[in-house]
Amino acid sequence: MQEELRKAMDLVLSYIQQGAEFVSSQAPLIAQEYLAYNRAVDIAWIVIDCLGLVLVAVSLCKIHNKFKERDEWSDDAMLSVWCAVSIVLGFVLVFGLLATVFDLTKIIYAPRLYLLEGIKTIL
Repeated sequence: MQEELRKAMDLVLSYIQQGAEFVSSQAPLIAQEYLAYNRAVDIAWIVIDCLGLVLVAVSLCKIHNKFKERDEWSDDAMLSVWCAVSIVLGFVLVFGLLATVFDLTKIIYAPRLYLLEGIKTIL
């Protein structure tokens, strides 16, 4: 009975040791892939935010031109709503862009800190 128990314990210990060796050999690769993936996601969001800001700027220019064509302020409610929506969307995109740039900066200049924060959110 004790012999079987000792064999089972040795088998469990060998599995634990193999698992620990696998994790220690794969951890650097996982960290590199995590950083590369988040860097690519941040770059994609920066591009999307910049395109959104360009669209907002174009729509605000068109709205400005429509207001400029008229001598007096118009009572066109839809134009005013579109102007307000464009301004709010512009602020949202600017704040999103800033957050993404700060996140990308942290990935580039402090990758270990970024990894620790990522582990903290998982736990």
